Amino acid sequence: MTAPKVFPRVMLTGHRPQALTASEQAWSKQQLYNTLKRLKAFHGVEEVISGFALGADTWWAQYALKLELPLAAYIPFETQPQPWRPKDQEKWGILRSSAAREVVLGENYHVGLLHARNDAMIKDSELAVALWKQSVSKGGTFSAVQKLRKLEKPLILIDPELKLITTERVS
Repeated sequence: MTAPKVFPRVMLTGHRPQALTASEQAWSKQQLYNTLKRLKAFHGVEEVISGFALGADTWWAQYALKLELPLAAYIPFETQPQPWRPKDQEKWGILRSSAAREVVLGENYHVGLLHARNDAMIKDSELAVALWKQSVSKGGTFSAVQKLRKLEKPLILIDPELKLITTERVS
């Protein structure tokens, strides 16, 4: 029997909360936590990369800290949380101050910086987790999954709509 592959740095791409029903959010949170816990136990994860958006990115960052894994904050622009509700801004600030490392790509909003952030996360990780409704064929998560597939990066797909988890090039 061969040993499991080691993935020192694992990133996440995923939907924002408004793209998910309440039951999809609950299921997604549990699956993200369980996935990260297994990656830590069996695949040598040493750093968790988050894009620091609302929803999946925030949950992922929180679980990294809960599991005592170093968190890397990939922030597209300094003003990222500015339009958010105060409680979400506060949570973002706490997560950011808890990050072991950060990459900031710009000062103010520009859609190109969101894609640049995703590209940096893809480049800097050995494995990606995507919380992605496969029925959605537009947006940042869809774009990131397409880039990951083109680069043939190992990928764990968590589909909250189908309640399905699949892997590509992980074993």
